[in-house]
Amino acid sequence: MEASITVGEKPAVNLSANRNAIKVFVCADAGDELAKLEETCGSRPSLVLVGSNLGMAGLDDEIALTEPDVLLAHVVLTRRQTNTGRKPASRS
Repeated sequence: MEASITVGEKPAVNLSANRNAIKVFVCADAGDELAKLEETCGSRPSLVLVGSNLGMAGLDDEIALTEPDVLLAHVVLTRRQTNTGRKPASRS
């Protein structure tokens, strides 16, 4: 029996083509970064892109629906400046 996943308006993903493939879901805050992640997954035979999401909204539902092995996310973190009087930890 052939297994496939449909995410939103995207075509179904054929999972029976490579049963050993790693199912990857990608998300990013910016469209260009999301496209890069999708392209990276599509160019690797050992990876199957099961879904993608622009931003973090609705991510829980998408992951529950697609059941990926890996979530690959490009998230820009900003550091809030605080005056705590502590010195930053040194990296060795």
